[in-house]
Amino acid sequence: MKLLPVVTVLSAFLFMGCAHQIQINPKNDAFVEAETKIEKVVGYHLSDAQRQEKVTTPGGGGDKVTYTPYKDVESILYTVLLNKFEDVYLVKDLDDIGFIKQNEIKLVFIPEILIDSSSSSLVTWPLTKFIIALLSFF
Repeated sequence: MKLLPVVTVLSAFLFMGCAHQIQINPKNDAFVEAETKIEKVVGYHLSDAQRQEKVTTPGGGGDKVTYTPYKDVESILYTVLLNKFEDVYLVKDLDDIGFIKQNEIKLVFIPEILIDSSSSSLVTWPLTKFIIALLSFF
């Protein structure tokens, strides 16, 4: 009978799940350069807080996945913009009008990332469905 509490605790840990750290790895080479670029210089703004923001969403088997969406997709955001515009800059401070004027930035994109994930698996953690929506404001 002394084994019953131990088995109960171990069972609770088994079904409790945990958060697995993953990294979103977009394939930059899948985005080809536009035939004609817009002859404008643009910028994008990501704050340090956004880069460090960790998000946790459902995985499978009761587990979750944790990642840093803004940090993980920054390279693809830069690539997509550079493929379409003459040049691209990271605008660290939206109030730095001198930097924006000096680099002749005409538009500043302020991305918002919406993410959801899930899994049909009740037993293992790998997620089977991952949705990412990149919204940009300027």
